[in-house]
Amino acid sequence: MSALNDYDHPQRRAVESVKPGQTLVMDRQGVGRATAAGDILITRLPRLGAAAIITDGSFRDSPSLRDLEFCNFPANVSAMTNLALHNAVDVQVPIG
Repeated sequence: MSALNDYDHPQRRAVESVKPGQTLVMDRQGVGRATAAGDILITRLPRLGAAAIITDGSFRDSPSLRDLEFCNFPANVSAMTNLALHNAVDVQVPIG
């Protein structure tokens, strides 16, 4: 999948846009079958100084995330990558 090599992919842009003290909120419209992110991207957030990550979707790699000393709040866990079902589309859009 070409998105795996795309450093400008919306999911990566969203993670890299987080400033110190901010929380990344990923609106997945309640779809939990495919994940919003996994431990590689989520581990990047504390290095950027983020406070937390929250989604109404799911995360992969739940054992790694459970042991990570970083606040992460998924609605569910799933093994399926977001590329298999749907992709991130918008960055910096208010959730209303």
